[in-house]
Amino acid sequence: MAQLITLKQRIKTIITIKKTTNAMRLISMSHHTRMRIIKTSFDVYKKELLRIYNKMNDMLAVKNISAEESTKQSTEQVSSNQIINNNNQQTTNQTQNTNNTTQPVIYIIGSQKGVCGTFNTFLLHFVKKDIELMQSTAQETTLQNTAVYTIGKQMHEQAKEQKFLAPIFITTISTSTIKECVAIIIKRLAGETAGQKIIFYANYPKTFFVQRPTKTTITTPILQAENDPIAAKIEQILFKSEIQSIVVDSLLAEHAARFISMDSSTQNADKIITQLKLDYNKLRQALITRELTELTTTLGMLEE
Repeated sequence: MAQLITLKQRIKTIITIKKTTNAMRLISMSHHTRMRIIKTSFDVYKKELLRIYNKMNDMLAVKNISAEESTKQSTEQVSSNQIINNNNQQTTNQTQNTNNTTQPVIYIIGSQKGVCGTFNTFLLHFVKKDIELMQSTAQETTLQNTAVYTIGKQMHEQAKEQKFLAPIFITTISTSTIKECVAIIIKRLAGETAGQKIIFYANYPKTFFVQRPTKTTITTPILQAENDPIAAKIEQILFKSEIQSIVVDSLLAEHAARFISMDSSTQNADKIITQLKLDYNKLRQALITRELTELTTTLGMLEE
């Protein structure tokens, strides 16, 4: 009888777990549908922004060509000092570029909560392999002093367990806090120097059932508002849209991964419940058979 009570309690527990995983599965699908709508609208916005940016660059190129033609007569009288200064500027720019390439700033965007399978684990493995590759190919400096920032509480906790990282937690990430998350990243990047190399590691939803860790490298915009404030503003908006696109893709992949994980858990709970009910019925039938056997034996002894 005690075994029957234990099995019944286990069945109730698994049924409760199944209800929880099924609810989380439905919530994940709801968030994924919402993020997919946001991504569709955002892709249209980003495409139009790129079109305007490219068109403005073409206009600026034409403007620069006309300016060069107007000053073509004075180009032969350039002094040697100006040439030296230009060469110095090029060398300083090259050294700045090499410093930026050897000392990037790393951002890792993961999940805020758990129960999403290997979403964070595969991403951190990808980050570790890529950092080891960069360290092996770096000639001048290493990445030991590189700043590493994490976005998402669960990602930060898992990243702290990795010995090759010393992450700094920035902010949480969720479907309802996309703008706030991007604003915090932009505010932190505002303190970086112009042309600084920024590396973003995040998951990309290749399909609904497949999420791939990706590496996106961008540089902070070099704004020249005094020359063309409109172009500078568009460049700043485009830089912000690049970061927002990475965040949206990461959230879309996270909700898909959580749905798959919870759907698998729900199916496993169904299998366990079916097996436990079968064991429960077998045990109950065995107890009933044993009781009937004892009763018939007792009645037979009384009749004798």
